[in-house]
Amino acid sequence: MKLSELEKVFITIFNRFKGSWDNIELEKIKSFCEVRKFNLTLIKEEKFGFNFEYDAVYIIIDNKKALFPRKKIDDSPDYINKKKILLYEEELWNKVDWFYPPYFPMAKVNELIYSLGEENISNYEEEFERLLPELYNFSNIIPMIENRMTESEIFAKHVPLIRECVFAFYSGMKIVAISSLIPIIEDFLNSIIGLKKEDDLNFIEKIDKCFDNANKKVIDLHFISANWIPKEYKNISDLKILNERIYILELIRNWLKNSFYRNTENYVKNSGFNRHIFAHAKSKDWENPSNFFRALGLIQAMIFVEAFTIDNNISISHPGENKNTESFRNEIYSCLNYQIIKQKLITTQQISNALPFSSTASDDGWLLRASILSDKMNNEVVLRLRDNKWECYDFTDPISEGEYITIKAKKGDKYTSIALLYSCATKNIIYKSLSSNFEYILYIGAYYKQEHFTQNVNSVIRPLSAWICPI
Repeated sequence: MKLSELEKVFITIFNRFKGSWDNIELEKIKSFCEVRKFNLTLIKEEKFGFNFEYDAVYIIIDNKKALFPRKKIDDSPDYINKKKILLYEEELWNKVDWFYPPYFPMAKVNELIYSLGEENISNYEEEFERLLPELYNFSNIIPMIENRMTESEIFAKHVPLIRECVFAFYSGMKIVAISSLIPIIEDFLNSIIGLKKEDDLNFIEKIDKCFDNANKKVIDLHFISANWIPKEYKNISDLKILNERIYILELIRNWLKNSFYRNTENYVKNSGFNRHIFAHAKSKDWENPSNFFRALGLIQAMIFVEAFTIDNNISISHPGENKNTESFRNEIYSCLNYQIIKQKLITTQQISNALPFSSTASDDGWLLRASILSDKMNNEVVLRLRDNKWECYDFTDPISEGEYITIKAKKGDKYTSIALLYSCATKNIIYKSLSSNFEYILYIGAYYKQEHFTQNVNSVIRPLSAWICPI
């Protein structure tokens, strides 16, 4: 029989026992198939699903597989509770103009997004901009570039350019870095759906074709490769509650359609991270430095999509560290440290020769302070920790809002965490924010009214020069 004819057979079986699938015995189903002369070769109890596991009757007729779930989706209290949670989270992601980022531990992502939901925030997008560098920090972007993007059939050829963009960003050429990353996204869409010159799909049609293909693979895994499932179990709005992979894919799809590829006349987001604004120079909003992290995050999301679209064995787990990541990190630190030499040399020449300063789109004076923070962290804090047998992890790049850099370390069953500020004279709200996550808050330079700036802060606070590394 052809599958279309078999569909009628499976529908007949499903309707025959409708209302009793929760407790119908396999022998009764088998007897019905024998009476109707269906070529039944296997019938057994089976389980399916990803985040939620459901019982089902598994049948093979004429080498085609069918699943008959024992219970309705919405009969499960777990499903109802999960639906409420995910709808709330989806609302938060819409407010911050982003999507659930793949390749991150769920606990870390939930902590971040729920921290926004608990605050009385007037502008969610602006608050999220501050968190982007913490989310896409060195511990994320370096292993992803070196170990996941190199696995990608589509992005592997762009890895040298992506590395160069990272070097450019941390060498002060932020806008150049962003503008070089954005076109890679469109190459992905064209490549992954195999567009030919004669194909005439608009952006939205490309996105839908791409994500429909990805969902098809996830759904196939979800239903253990069954050829037929009752249609009421295949609704995407239900499946994204039952399967976090579909949930992530749908959030990425919706963000691409409603933000990145939104027509400029209807685009009202703060970041300016919009393909049309960039391509047609509609405004300079896309030059927002945080869009560098959005661009890298979007490329990571596209690799996640590729993992379910092309059979190339891309892992969907976050990669670890190796010699390549260590080398790449050192090169980035070299770019940051070079800024100290460069800025000091330029400043000396301009002062000595009474020359004007040539401003660029990216440089606001922060780069010099960021490079100093990186230098002090890498050459003082990290060295002291390693000398005392601490294993450093979760490095961040310098954060401009508050001007600090952070690191975490472990030794056996002990953990410590350190935030390094550029100046003692940092706003109290920054101290309080860091205090909730870091054991030590250090600062470069001299002690200056520390009691005033650190009121109601419980962390150990010291000048870097006075800090003694824990043993």
